[in-house]
Amino acid sequence: MEVAHGGENQSFTRAAFQEAWSQSEPQLRKLCFRWTGRDPEAARDALGTVAVLAMEELARSSGEISNVRAWLTRLARNACVDIHRERAIKRRAIERLTVEGGLESAHVESPEAEQMRRELDVLVRRAIDGLPPALAETAKLRLVEEEPYEDIAGELSLSPETVRKRIQDARTRLRNELLTHVDEARICGITR
Repeated sequence: MEVAHGGENQSFTRAAFQEAWSQSEPQLRKLCFRWTGRDPEAARDALGTVAVLAMEELARSSGEISNVRAWLTRLARNACVDIHRERAIKRRAIERLTVEGGLESAHVESPEAEQMRRELDVLVRRAIDGLPPALAETAKLRLVEEEPYEDIAGELSLSPETVRKRIQDARTRLRNELLTHVDEARICGITR
């Protein structure tokens, strides 16, 4: 059965879908590569997501899709947008380390984002534990317990300027450590 890529309605089988996929896949691969900022791993992830979603939808649907190529392109676009959103959530979580406030103060809208925030909190706490003792103690008080600089200075018998400098150093180290984890996860294909 021939699968047209135009606008006419059609009913097709799994074999016809596979034919349509094989015809569309090279173009979808290029689009995913472009839409993910020329990141080959992210493009592969997006393309894999498209294949899985398309097969799931085909199994659920009555087999009628008006325009296969447009449908697959829309799935690819949505997969790439999802990847951008996930990256933005991770980037914002890491950037929160550079602004006032603790780890628990962030508002998260979706369950997926909430899960990523919890995972990030675990990574941050582990990274804090890996800091030199003086930085770790100061970072825990400020970033986890959200104590004011003046209270931390009094508790540790330091000047407020020293506390601020330690927090700045800790944030820089934590940001670098967390970015390393994100890069390693992307290389291993762990990122969603």
